[in-house]
Amino acid sequence: MVAAEVLSGVLKRINNLLKDGLPMIDGRKDLIEKLCSQIQEFLREKPNTDPITNKMFMNLAYDIENAVEWHIVNGRNIEPGGGGLIKSLLMMCSETGKSPDNIDLLKFEEKIEYLKRQASSIEPVDQGSDSSYVDEHVAGMEDATSTLVSMLMDGDRTRWPGIAITGRVGVANTSIAKKVLNDPRVPSEFDKIAWTSVSEEFKERDVVEAMLIKLGFPQKELLMKMEMIELMEHLYDLQKGRKCLIVLDDIWSIDVWECIRFAFPNGHGNRIIITTQFQNVARHFRGKIYQAPTTMGSLELFKMHSGILDSDMEDNPQIKENVNNILSQCQDIQLAIVEVAKFLKGKKLDEWSDMRNFKQGGKIPDSRILNVLSSIYDKMPRHLKPYFLYLGQFPPDHLIPVDKLCLMMMADGLILSTSYYEGISMIESCLTELADRSLVIMVENDRFSATRGLRACRVHNLIHYLCIKIGKEEEFFQLVDFKKKTERNFFPRMHNRVAVYLKDYLDGIDSTSSYIPNSHSIRSLVLFGKDNTPSKFKWPQDVADLKDFQWTRVLDFDGVDFRPANNKIPKNIDKLPYLRYLGFRGCYLEELTLSCTNFLYLETLDLRVSTSCTKMIIPDVLWKLSNLINLYFPISFRSYDQGKLKLEGMPKLQVIENFPAGMCDANDLSPTKDLHIFTGIADGNAMGVKDIITLINGKANLCHSSLTLKNFDCYSKDRLSLVRDVLMCDALRGLHLEGHLITMPKDLVIAQNFIDMVFDGSEFVQDPMPILGRLPQLRSLVLCNDAIVGKEIYCSGSSFKQLKSLKMGNLQYFEKWMLDSEAMPHLSVLTIEQCHKLQRLPDELMKRENLTELKIGSMPSVFEEIIRQRAEERFIMTITSYVC
Repeated sequence: MVAAEVLSGVLKRINNLLKDGLPMIDGRKDLIEKLCSQIQEFLREKPNTDPITNKMFMNLAYDIENAVEWHIVNGRNIEPGGGGLIKSLLMMCSETGKSPDNIDLLKFEEKIEYLKRQASSIEPVDQGSDSSYVDEHVAGMEDATSTLVSMLMDGDRTRWPGIAITGRVGVANTSIAKKVLNDPRVPSEFDKIAWTSVSEEFKERDVVEAMLIKLGFPQKELLMKMEMIELMEHLYDLQKGRKCLIVLDDIWSIDVWECIRFAFPNGHGNRIIITTQFQNVARHFRGKIYQAPTTMGSLELFKMHSGILDSDMEDNPQIKENVNNILSQCQDIQLAIVEVAKFLKGKKLDEWSDMRNFKQGGKIPDSRILNVLSSIYDKMPRHLKPYFLYLGQFPPDHLIPVDKLCLMMMADGLILSTSYYEGISMIESCLTELADRSLVIMVENDRFSATRGLRACRVHNLIHYLCIKIGKEEEFFQLVDFKKKTERNFFPRMHNRVAVYLKDYLDGIDSTSSYIPNSHSIRSLVLFGKDNTPSKFKWPQDVADLKDFQWTRVLDFDGVDFRPANNKIPKNIDKLPYLRYLGFRGCYLEELTLSCTNFLYLETLDLRVSTSCTKMIIPDVLWKLSNLINLYFPISFRSYDQGKLKLEGMPKLQVIENFPAGMCDANDLSPTKDLHIFTGIADGNAMGVKDIITLINGKANLCHSSLTLKNFDCYSKDRLSLVRDVLMCDALRGLHLEGHLITMPKDLVIAQNFIDMVFDGSEFVQDPMPILGRLPQLRSLVLCNDAIVGKEIYCSGSSFKQLKSLKMGNLQYFEKWMLDSEAMPHLSVLTIEQCHKLQRLPDELMKRENLTELKIGSMPSVFEEIIRQRAEERFIMTITSYVC
């Protein structure tokens, strides 16, 4: 069960605390390590113990972690022999909160021994397979493994390098490749196997380093110091004389393979598998191509696994009605259809009728369906279970940003990393696996961001209810949903995570009821806002005062409007010393009333309030957060006295977004050594822009940086000079320039590292495409609000080699677009809005295989009609029209 996975993570975090060598716990390490080793010994001896015992051990480990951090925060001396620590542990373990007399180590060890004896008396529980498990119910793919393994074992390995697995979007190419690797014949055939995800945000160095590590490169610490050519040579040498299988998952372009193919020796018994959704990539690979089977329809899938024939449905209308109702409940989720079909196979018709009698008037699925679908969770790899259940806290169909999910799970201790990029990599990998199983829906960003690649996800409505059901059973989390007014005792047992839905909370109704009686055990508290907030509003009693939530690590307000509550956040937030994550994303909060004095452990502060909240006041207290790693400012805010906020004394910052050039001094961030992500905003003036450029140019570990210049009209030489400096900044990856520019500065050589650029109201008289088209890494370009005032643009030769997304909007003078056949070879998303004089798109553009999505906003009907006629033969192209 999931408790075992969480327990293992808690013990690792305790070990990390001990490694820090903090003076408050020096001399007591032996005692703490002894307690942890006893629990770890239990895990090794009883890996499949019952969930109740696992939960008790997990809470015991939480108590050890709490006690260690309590002594760090309070700086108290622990008496010789560790009696003070043991006493505090048992105080927290006891229901009364009072410590019994005569506490000693022996009594505490007896508690552990009692749990061990309890586990020995219970039959082992099957907790699902290990991380190598790949779902066997991907429709239409049962024969894929056998076919691909036979291709992989081809005797002559000198004729072709390997296999390209390809299929359109929605086909589980990655799952097929994993099934091949888990076939028992494959590991015995190869000396080494290395898997790495490439994805749309391809980074050559990251891919090569990952493969070197997985193939056993002995000196990992030297990788960062090597040039790219050295890395390629080492990767080549590691494969020579060995039979290696390399898997490059999710390749998006031909250039990716061209960049790294020389690192793979021909022959020597080696094989390579690539997965891609693009046919041209598969063909260019020049290996054998395996076309992944198209996903089977819901009805065909159900018939295949239930044994029902077309004739059965024709002869008995009742069967047909039952099947249709069951499929309606399963909501086209393949795993759900398979599990229900297999359950019903061979059963009598009346059992089918029981299964289909769900609540027709709403979206709530029948409990019998959920009971059958529990097998999906039981068969899930252990490492995916915490991620799956964590998603259940969010409301149905809620858009969940991946970066937010990552930081919350890191703060909760469910992702064991303090590195933002490591955490993002882990969570995107797990979400991809869940998406391959049709359990989550991945949503791309509106704008392309090649370096960070952050996405969002949603959970299917049916799967959301499954998360809630299992989350309750395993006491992983609990919901407070005020529309369920008949439910009083939400928490019969201890839960570590609570999500509160304020949507149906009415002021004065049930405001004195206790929905969270065990607040002292809560590690994560998430409150989701109301759709229609009343004019006055009082916090529910349980969360009006947070003084009893002293052990909370995650506190998140999601879309909460604080105005009806007199702009007051719940009391005593400042008295949560163990808080790691504090978020106000999407909220309406006019003033941050925090002192930040007691947040010793706070790692993430997210102040990205609603964009409609433009006058938020932030006091000058952020500099007190000495352990802060991730800081997110709102788009617009002010201070009490209009002075600048100090940021010095925050040396651990890795991520800082929406840095306000006019409200903070970039020089305060100079001591930060591990800054990975930086995005800045300069609004209406040039204040601080040069300091930002100096800062990011001096950060060797910076992976992504962008700058937004708002209301930045360039009518003076000083302004044009500053724009020149920005455009020549090698450290910048993204630029949003809003304001009058007319022309690019003379003799300008734009830095070659830009990936994402927006020109808003630039009023270029001359065509900027010849200059912008030479940028070798540019992948997203937006030209809007008369960014161009000329009539024509021309994209010549091999310009825009990497461009994938182009948006042109509200260009009132734009009439003609000329494009050479080799320009924009990888363009996949094109958006045209309010360009009323543009009559047609270039013929060469409409022939592109990669152009899969065309968005047309408020364009003349003649233009749209022509586009649709020309696109009729392009079945892979999606055309969306809308009114701006």
